[in-house]
Amino acid sequence: MLDIIRNLVASIFGKILLGIMVLSFALWGVGDLLNSGNSQLAAKVGKQKVTLDDFYYEFQRSIDDFNNSLERRITLAEAYEEKIHTLVINEMVYDQMINVYANNNNIFVNNEILKKVIKSMPQFQNEDGSFNKTIYEYSIQDAFPSEKIFLNEVRNLYLRGHLFDLFDSSISLNKKIHKLILDFEGETRDFEYFTINNIPFDEPVLTDTELNDYFTENEKNFRVPKSVILDLIQINYQDFANDVDIDETILKEEYENNLAAYTTPETRDIEFARFDNILDANNYREIILNLSDTEIKSYNKENDVSFNKIENLKFDDFDIILAEKIFNLREGKISKPIDTKELGFYIVKLNSINLEKVISFEEASNEIRQNLIQDEAYDIFDETVNLADELLISGYDLNEISDEINIEVSKNIDFREISQSIESTEFLVTINSEDIGYQSEIYLDDDTATIVKIVNITESYIPKFEDVRNEVVSKLIEIKQNQFLDDTLTNIALEIKPNGADGFYKFAYANAAKLNKVNSVKRSLPNNIIDPETQKELFKIDQDNILMFKNNGNYGILLLTDIKTESEDEEFISQIKENINNNFESSLLKILEKEIINNIEYQIFSQNINNIF
Repeated sequence: MLDIIRNLVASIFGKILLGIMVLSFALWGVGDLLNSGNSQLAAKVGKQKVTLDDFYYEFQRSIDDFNNSLERRITLAEAYEEKIHTLVINEMVYDQMINVYANNNNIFVNNEILKKVIKSMPQFQNEDGSFNKTIYEYSIQDAFPSEKIFLNEVRNLYLRGHLFDLFDSSISLNKKIHKLILDFEGETRDFEYFTINNIPFDEPVLTDTELNDYFTENEKNFRVPKSVILDLIQINYQDFANDVDIDETILKEEYENNLAAYTTPETRDIEFARFDNILDANNYREIILNLSDTEIKSYNKENDVSFNKIENLKFDDFDIILAEKIFNLREGKISKPIDTKELGFYIVKLNSINLEKVISFEEASNEIRQNLIQDEAYDIFDETVNLADELLISGYDLNEISDEINIEVSKNIDFREISQSIESTEFLVTINSEDIGYQSEIYLDDDTATIVKIVNITESYIPKFEDVRNEVVSKLIEIKQNQFLDDTLTNIALEIKPNGADGFYKFAYANAAKLNKVNSVKRSLPNNIIDPETQKELFKIDQDNILMFKNNGNYGILLLTDIKTESEDEEFISQIKENINNNFESSLLKILEKEIINNIEYQIFSQNINNIF
């Protein structure tokens, strides 16, 4: 059912706000966005109501999900300013539309279907594919306020997939069209080629008139850019890190003071079964007490008992009552029924005890050293930057700051040499617009702080011809050489083309041209031998025809030697099939969305929503 059910839990637990809000206001009738209405409603879909409380809860939860996916957190107020609330209400309205549309078409999701969907989710299954109710219950507790809310989400997502399947079943991609697309995309071509770059080129004798005329017509290409020369101080974290040395005694103290960080706690490998009542739990224990592991597995399979396995279980992983009972068990023993109140009765078999492991000082010392060096170096870096900032504020010039922080001034640096490493557009613009004598504030970029002083400026200018004569000569010779190669290539192609493959090989052998082979060129994947336009033409010509090409300074002629209508690359063909199906399904999905939106009445009370904020 598309990928909706296969990725259901990932969609619910991990969805990022902007990724799931698939419907924009472009799809919604503007006339249905009302400014007023029932003051307690955010929207109304058919007879279904979305209350302001429902909306605000979903808005908060969506922002929480969004923030969990980012390093930077946004507030609810910021989210409102960015119009994210409109995306949330869109999604909520569309969910209700799905329900109304399904009801109108007598499509329902009963509890039995819901159970089957949930039990099929790999996130809630053991290694053998059986359903693990304990994992399910803990997952719901961690991620949702209530099981009801989770089930509603599952129901809505299932309905979306089911509606699409019903819609999709009446529309199928024509097999002939599917094969045509597959043949078209899967076709590959082989070619041979030679280049003519090594054909002798006699450099022309250029007159002063030619050179002057070319320079005059293209003088803007010889313009010398503005030059800003700086003196600068760079405070670099890495310089401090290189100078920091940590004594062995300090390393050992750090290790001993933080021994817990280098200790892997004691864990257990267990198997367990859960029962709703103590009678069933006791009966099960009595049966398996004297059975071998193989016999227990057979019994569980025959009687549909879910015996779940957990490895490296830490004490904190379970409820404290359950954890204490497990950690007090002896290896190989089976517990008496453990009453966990809300979660039922557990029978636990302790397979093995993994004792606490302490990483030795020798193993940990390098990591400790690097961490301490980093901490100390950043402290020195911060202190130095703060001191430099105070000195700047106090009116110190660059040389005086250099003396105080003991970092040399780098002299006469061309700003263009450092501009590529500067991300701040404001800083770049400032330096390019200020005058000689300007001293900047501190520019802080990750691990480097920079202060600059402008010592010289040379404005952009067009040089005299005499000053760039050699450059003009080189450029004009390059142009004439390219023209020579263009003309030569055209003449060779005209000579070869009438005789096709025979003409191609005859010319190559007569001129000792090196032949190169390229196999299995794909229509949609770039090729580093020929340019994109030539690649397009390659798939238009017939076998034994030639093409001229120019790419990366190479001039050459190729011969199409073979056309394969079916690629031998199974992975490539599989990808093409997947792309064809995905594009078809995506188109159908858009059609279904429009069908639902156009046939369901709805109202969004935008003013009520705005009043919340």
